[in-house]
Amino acid sequence: MHKEIQIVKNTTILYEPKSYNNVSSMLTLQPTFGIWHPMLSAMVEKQWFKLETRDGLYLNKPVAELKLDNTFDTKWAMFSVMMTYITKGYEENHYIYKPMFNTDLSIYKGFLKDCLTFQLYVNDVFGTNDSHIIGKYGKLKETIFDEFSTSKISLTVRYKFNVTRSKYKGTGAGESQKNRM
Repeated sequence: MHKEIQIVKNTTILYEPKSYNNVSSMLTLQPTFGIWHPMLSAMVEKQWFKLETRDGLYLNKPVAELKLDNTFDTKWAMFSVMMTYITKGYEENHYIYKPMFNTDLSIYKGFLKDCLTFQLYVNDVFGTNDSHIIGKYGKLKETIFDEFSTSKISLTVRYKFNVTRSKYKGTGAGESQKNRM
């Protein structure tokens, strides 16, 4: 499968954006049902950004992000499925013109009282995390068609040496000096 990048106009213009206001709000729910630990979060960000562009003057369309993380903590291993959806909207002077969706998977297993751990992580399982963004820089319009939705697999193996706590309790040799001062 061939992926490509298209840059419609690539011109560098230095500009000084004016300050702007924005507000964001996030709600997170994280209940527990036995071995299932779901987490649902929703975030909305709204900005009031005034910038003269070819399409108009205001870059104010809000953007929302929805996340659903499902973790199953079993006696064999910990399994996680994490999904993220981002809507169309503005983040500063960048317009996300197509929604983004991503799914990640993780499996975690510890051995030897967690001295030896394995984590298998699969990023962007379905290859759907495409970025379609228009950068707006004054009268110039730079369109970036970005389709880098590449799935990645990583395996992390960790071993912790000397994890036992020191048995040294100390004798308080400096106590007399501290009391004297």
